[in-house]
Amino acid sequence: MQHHLDWLGISIDASSDALHVAIGRASKRDIDRGASTNLEHLKNMWKLAKTLGYGLKLNTVVSRPTLDHDMSQLVVELLPDRWKVFQVLPVRGENDDSIDDMHVSDAEFTEWVQRHRSQVKEHGINIVARATMTCEVHMRCSTGKGVSTRTATDITRTLNQS
Repeated sequence: MQHHLDWLGISIDASSDALHVAIGRASKRDIDRGASTNLEHLKNMWKLAKTLGYGLKLNTVVSRPTLDHDMSQLVVELLPDRWKVFQVLPVRGENDDSIDDMHVSDAEFTEWVQRHRSQVKEHGINIVARATMTCEVHMRCSTGKGVSTRTATDITRTLNQS
């Protein structure tokens, strides 16, 4: 597989298993029992991938439960080649009925990114921060701010008609 894969992206949204359980980022069994070993498993995968020479990208979604949580120590421990940080956003028809307890404002997200950027910069870690855009199976995309694009099929039809 090393000949076909250069980079590996791993999603870690918190530096504690208790918080992973609280935000639903653990197995159903772990969530049901209120305990998880998800973080240790991900760290072991990370170490193996690093040993094998893969480029490593850490993906983190900032949500209400993780807003006051400090990821710096874990990020410095992992030393990712890239750290992409995403703001959780409502997606109409997907999560809009259950997003209130997860949503963070643009200002809160910006503050979180600035706080972490200053803590990891000295280790050569750069944060790539962006709001999440979700594309569904028909390729309609939403920024979570009520903006949806036409489908890829619609765009192709329009191009073919001109």
